Amino acid sequence: MTLAENSELIKTKISVCIKATDNVLRIGISNLLNACEGLNFFLTDDPKQAAVAVVVVDRLNQEAIQIIRETIDNKCQAVVLAGVVDDLGILSAIEAGASSVIMRQDVSCEQLSDVVTSAYKGYGALSSQLLNVLITRLGIVERNFLRPSGKRQGFTERELDILKLLADGFDTSEIAFRLAYSERTVKKILHDITTRFQLKNRCHAVAYALRNGII
Repeated sequence: MTLAENSELIKTKISVCIKATDNVLRIGISNLLNACEGLNFFLTDDPKQAAVAVVVVDRLNQEAIQIIRETIDNKCQAVVLAGVVDDLGILSAIEAGASSVIMRQDVSCEQLSDVVTSAYKGYGALSSQLLNVLITRLGIVERNFLRPSGKRQGFTERELDILKLLADGFDTSEIAFRLAYSERTVKKILHDITTRFQLKNRCHAVAYALRNGII
């Protein structure tokens, strides 16, 4: 994140709504958010007034996916904290519009602050552990069906390069450095991809590319 972006965030309070499957989870994450140093935010009970919703669930089941969809319908960015995850659950959450999915038991103040701030700015994230789970799952599909059928189209070489690095966990500045692009160019290319294929965010773009055997 650039100095200018950091300065802008200091001026802007991020409205955050906590959506949880039970009150104990909601209180716990509320306390964790309040303990986050440097996160300039305020809590609201109205998702329609929130910029970011922290969705706290035990597992990524149908109930959780419905909460994510309702959050997205309210024009909120969704950060998901899940107790139990599997490959299909991660994929379903991303396709429902979640910008980030992280393991609830592993979340720290610093990590929560980072993902809420990133979601506010339109970025997404998966932990390396969850990203590996997703890549493994979709890699099986790609090897068994997509690669033999040759379904690799619709992406330019530089779009593929950026998606591969994004799938490897690199952020915008790191991708720009590795490919010798400006950060603005990387952001524009990612915006073009999400717009052209009607994808919700960067995580959805990676999931889409993996599911369709593009990367």
